[in-house]
Order: sequence, then structure tokens, then C-alpha cells
Amino acid sequence: MKEFNELGITPPPPKSFVGDKISIKRVLKKKIIIHDFAVKPSIYPPKKDCLHLQIEFEEERRVMFITATHLTEVLQLIPKDAFPFEATIVNPEGYFRFKNKEEQT
Repeated sequence: MKEFNELGITPPPPKSFVGDKISIKRVLKKKIIIHDFAVKPSIYPPKKDCLHLQIEFEEERRVMFITATHLTEVLQLIPKDAFPFEATIVNPEGYFRFKNKEEQT
């Protein structure tokens, strides 16, 4: 039987984000820079997908963990070469989303 190192597979490095955890409440309605994201299964009930965001806020790299379906769906539509980008997260309709260009601050 072959050993793993004989299979010729180079596993990708694990995706880990840097910085202290930050609450979405701290960045709501404020400009942030989104550097990267990952979607992983949540460890908490109701076991939805958990969005892991690598952001920059007030010139510091931070990590945010949220179960925000709309943000997750939108981020998955953005090409990887469009990162990083500036955004503002808002919640006027009861769900988190990115602020549109035409909206007032």
C-alpha cells in the first residue's frame, strides 16, 4: 500500500486569517476593507454556514465570523481578483448587506 507522500499530492496551505476577532456591530455603517473570506459550517445551532471575513478596520487586520446568508451569497459572486475592496455593511431591512452606491450614509 502506498503512503500519502508517494501520491504526489501537494495539499493547499490552510486558510487562516490574522487579527483579533471583531463584532459586526463595531463595523456596521463604517468603511472596511474586505481582503478575503471563507464559508465554513457553523459549530453552533442551527448549523448554518458561517462566513469568515478577513477585514481591515481602522488600519488593523481583523477577523469577523457571522452567519449572514446575503453577504455570503454576494461575496461568492465577486471574482477573486477584485479583492481587496472597500465596503460598508448595513442592516436597514433586518439583514446584513453591503451598502449600495446611491444610498445616503
